[in-house]
Amino acid sequence: MDNERITIKYLTDISKLSVDEIDAEIEKGYQDMLAGRTVSAKKVFTDIRKDYGLEGHHAKEKR
Repeated sequence: MDNERITIKYLTDISKLSVDEIDAEIEKGYQDMLAGRTVSAKKVFTDIRKDYGLEGHHAKEKR
């Protein structure tokens, strides 16, 4: 998924979902993971910084 962007059509307010609906949302995420439809956290935060013009603003890694 290097060049593919995930588009969220709507935000899910988990407080308004039933237990069955929550289970279905978790299952969708699990199936995405199994199918390899994932993005590393590093890439997500890099993209967020780029999208909001914050490329120079990041925490320094401590090792």
